[in-house]
Amino acid sequence: MQRKTLLRDGAACDAIYFDDVAQEAWLPGWSQSYRRLQVGPYRAQVTRLALPGMLLARERINLAVQNEFTVPEDQVYLYFDLAAARERTGHINAKLYQPGRCYGAFLEAGCDDLMICLPGCEFKKYGIEKLEALTLSHCDYGLSSWALTLLEGVMAGYVSEKLLALAPKLALDQISAMLHDGEDPRPRGVGLERQFRDLFELCSSLPADMLTVTDIAAVSKRTPADLRHICQAVTGLRLDAMLQAWRLSAVHRVLHHAAPCEVSVTAVAMDHGFTHWGRFSAAYRDMFGVLPSETLRAPT
Repeated sequence: MQRKTLLRDGAACDAIYFDDVAQEAWLPGWSQSYRRLQVGPYRAQVTRLALPGMLLARERINLAVQNEFTVPEDQVYLYFDLAAARERTGHINAKLYQPGRCYGAFLEAGCDDLMICLPGCEFKKYGIEKLEALTLSHCDYGLSSWALTLLEGVMAGYVSEKLLALAPKLALDQISAMLHDGEDPRPRGVGLERQFRDLFELCSSLPADMLTVTDIAAVSKRTPADLRHICQAVTGLRLDAMLQAWRLSAVHRVLHHAAPCEVSVTAVAMDHGFTHWGRFSAAYRDMFGVLPSETLRAPT
């Protein structure tokens, strides 16, 4: 049983399997096998969102199974155990799997797993040791919550194409920030103020859908780590937080000039890369002192 949603750039699919062997083909390009470890009727639900540059998937299985799989050579796979987070303290059990390697996993009955697959080439600059260090302490609930909200939104039919175009870059931004979290700050150095002015001018010239560390690094031909260091050293602000504030300001501008009959707050927020309504609304109120809906309704 399968339900598909075709998108302009990609596709979403929700499927239910009653046989573990039939389920092995649910990830195109992957080599994997399932073995049941419990007696009883088998039921698995898998939801998949395939976009250029990113694959999101959620897998829920009612019985305990063994899963052996090989990550494709050109992908890096980040895994989150959502069931464990709900049953325990809300802490996400996360693992990062390397391309081309064979793995074996025991999946408990009632497992609920979320996975994010991104191009392996995006991570080569960090090195294997850095990737392997990205474990439980750095993979907090934020990234998995963001990805799950996006996946559910697509299946419900209310995620915009603009957000889908932004999503792979936003995911890379969050993961690359994790990879540099906790590093010793480098000295400010000579010329960083000039480099920051160049960075600031570049950000000012980019459209809202390119205000990601990933895009800015590509345009400026600098590494994400260098850009974050320049911003932090000169301003004391995290680059990721500054870019989020920039996108919040873009939302504020649209809502300020629009009439309630012309736009919805949800649509404008999604067009600027915000998927989690509660967090977006709280961040907006912290910055502007009012809810986004109040800005939209206020007379201009």
